Amino acid sequence: MPKPKRGPQRSLTPEDLRDALADTSRDIVGHFSVRFGTIDQRFDGLTKEISDVQEQMHEGFRQVDIKLDAIMELLATRKQLHNLVRELRAQGMKLDETAIFAE
Repeated sequence: MPKPKRGPQRSLTPEDLRDALADTSRDIVGHFSVRFGTIDQRFDGLTKEISDVQEQMHEGFRQVDIKLDAIMELLATRKQLHNLVRELRAQGMKLDETAIFAE
């Protein structure tokens, strides 16, 4: 098969190569700028979601702390009441512990 004929070929000059390289560089930079912009938006969205989850976790931990403090105080108070009833019984008062501490 014969080769197709081409017109006269012109030599590439250093300016042609510089222009082609500059165009290609701009195209590459533009492409990656768009891609990185999209990635940055996704990353910002994920960062906000993570921050929201962390805040919810911290609020949950604060609520657990409040409830644990209340439970500990309740247990301490209950123990003090038991001790008080025992002391009153030891001093001769007739007290029914089951009636006092019925649930």
